[in-house]
Amino acid sequence: MVYSDEYQQIRRIYKKDIRNIMTLIRQSVKNEELVRRTRAEILAHIEDYWILENDRTIVACVALHIYPNEGTGEMACLYVSRNYENQGYGRKLMAYIESLARSKGLKRLVALSTQAFNYLQQKGGYTVAQPEDLPSERREKYEVSGRHSRILVKNLL
Repeated sequence: MVYSDEYQQIRRIYKKDIRNIMTLIRQSVKNEELVRRTRAEILAHIEDYWILENDRTIVACVALHIYPNEGTGEMACLYVSRNYENQGYGRKLMAYIESLARSKGLKRLVALSTQAFNYLQQKGGYTVAQPEDLPSERREKYEVSGRHSRILVKNLL
């Protein structure tokens, strides 16, 4: 599943894209807006990551981590380059992940955020949730992280 037009496309990442993604999100990781990810972690879950390219330049990224036993996906690592903000790329990636999740038969999406909480509610249609709403495997990571991220959920049915 790839979305594209003449100058823009959403596609899975390749191994060669990992360095560019890490550079793209570096400042947000430093500001603790995004969780730090190592090259090895991204590589281990490479099939979960997607980028939005504009004229062959990576301008945004997102990941969809799937918890099949619970029919849930987590939208993670949503980031748009500061140079490309307010152009609808974040909404485009959210819509893409939502469509992808539906095509995989998922019933809901969760998202965790320390900074983009209002954006996810207003632009993505997410609602406030509690740690109990997270898939059990994800809840364990949440409790250990100590980040105090706010939890959001979106039902896909």
